[in-house]
Amino acid sequence: MTRSILILGCLMLAAFQGAHAEEPPVQDNVPPPDNAANPETLERMKLEIPDGLNEYSQRSDLWSELVRKASAAARLRQELAVTRSELANLQRELDEMRQFILDHETFGSDYQEYQRIRSIAEHETKRRAARERRTRLDSERADRKEQYDQKKAEDEALRLQAMQQEHYAKSGFTNIGLDVYHGRSAYFYAPRDTTQVPVSYQPTTQGSVANSEVDYSEMTISGSVLNAAANIRDIGVAFTFFDEHGNQVGAEIVQLKNARPNVPYPFTAKLQMALNRPFTSSSSYVLYADEAP
Repeated sequence: MTRSILILGCLMLAAFQGAHAEEPPVQDNVPPPDNAANPETLERMKLEIPDGLNEYSQRSDLWSELVRKASAAARLRQELAVTRSELANLQRELDEMRQFILDHETFGSDYQEYQRIRSIAEHETKRRAARERRTRLDSERADRKEQYDQKKAEDEALRLQAMQQEHYAKSGFTNIGLDVYHGRSAYFYAPRDTTQVPVSYQPTTQGSVANSEVDYSEMTISGSVLNAAANIRDIGVAFTFFDEHGNQVGAEIVQLKNARPNVPYPFTAKLQMALNRPFTSSSSYVLYADEAP
């Protein structure tokens, strides 16, 4: 018994010495770990961090906060859109139910049958609207084509008219209105004595000196009139004559029956003049240009 107690004691002593032999020796002047530093040391370490690092840390924190708030705002917007869509669907269903309540006397109480009839009616309404829209588009297209053709025809008519006027101008004809042209004219005063040589007079703005041997009370005019329209017409053209003061001293009306297009019709007329000297100026204009019956 005593021996057993001694052996157990020796074993416990050996274990105790082995445990102390494994522990590292304690060293003096070794600073404690960071997590064991006191608050004053931590505050001093924060103060010793450079300003640039502090600013960078603040900016990084602000950026993180902005990213977090932007993500939250995007998520809220998405949720709002979903909520609005669901609300629109609910409102549509509510409107359908209200309409069904109003129409149940006409279409019966079967909601599925009512939906089928409503679907057919909506389809017919859409088809009618599409047909009306297509008709309107066709009408607008036809109007645009008509305007284009009309503008093209007008431009072609103006081009042909310009060519025609150029051709007539080269031939000595002047447009006096309503597609009627007047050719160059000649004027003649007869002498008082038939044995004298006839006097042919061409009026100018300067006028001329009266000759007592010429009878200025009677003048003969000769010229031509041309119908530039595409149809046969009855045409009346007035020729008037004025003195140096602008007073009318003579006039003659030339009438053409069944004047064919682009055919010059010559005329000669004798008229009385209310002047004892040559006239100073003249004018011509169209009195009528009616389609021949």
